[in-house]
Amino acid sequence: MTFLRCCNKRKNLRLKACHLKHIRVVCVFSTVLLFLCQNDTDLHAFQFSQQTSLPVALPSKLADSNYRSSLKPSVSFIVASTLRSTLNRTLASLKNQTRSDAWEAILGIDVQMIANTTLLEIDDTRVRLQLVVTPSRSCGNCAGLIRNIMELNAAKGEWIAFVDDDDTISPYYIEWLQDITKWNSETDLIVFRMKRHQRILPRPGEKTAKKNQIGISFAVKREHFVSKRVKFVPSNTEDFYFLWNSQDAGLNLKIANCTAYFVRQLPEDKPGSCSIEDLNVL
Repeated sequence: MTFLRCCNKRKNLRLKACHLKHIRVVCVFSTVLLFLCQNDTDLHAFQFSQQTSLPVALPSKLADSNYRSSLKPSVSFIVASTLRSTLNRTLASLKNQTRSDAWEAILGIDVQMIANTTLLEIDDTRVRLQLVVTPSRSCGNCAGLIRNIMELNAAKGEWIAFVDDDDTISPYYIEWLQDITKWNSETDLIVFRMKRHQRILPRPGEKTAKKNQIGISFAVKREHFVSKRVKFVPSNTEDFYFLWNSQDAGLNLKIANCTAYFVRQLPEDKPGSCSIEDLNVL
């Protein structure tokens, strides 16, 4: 059994964390077992009472460099998660990428939103874990706050992409992104079309982003988070307003003609070329 200590100026919390077995982490969340302190916008390091080979990324300068690859990934996928049962399906869609060495994934787990007993397995060194306590439930699912934290403190890729823990992505997501940006280096943000139920959003041929007609199916250059030009503001329409604010900040927005994101369903395996056009956020 391993214990997790989380500290700040006001309190010390000692909670049972999780069983570590080889490179498998099995976490039971019938009570809150995983915890990370957040003080304003700073992350405090958490430390385990024993060494493990599990590829867990510790925040701040106390992170063990042995867990961090010296190779910078092309894409960092931020997965804001409440440990839904569909998370393994989401991770499988990442592992099935045609360019398998070009990505990392950071699971930002909001422990305040976990309600059910959940089994989590991490068996891939490209997948790292960050544990977050969001300020309150008043921000809805708080996914935007988690993404902001992960982007600034954990992600290393040139591009930041997003996938929810009940959704999946096309096996060609990274391939399309790399091929597009190779010839369009001035592009700052790319929206891929998404499939929700049987609908494609934005609709084929549509070159505008409208409220309630757009989702999290986009990738953005990390440099814009570091410079604090853009960030998520939690709301039910935070994806749309992220695009709106990105456009307002002068970023070069594009929309792709290919469908690379799938809402609450398995991804489609449809290879082919992918092109982009200018995107206008209305």
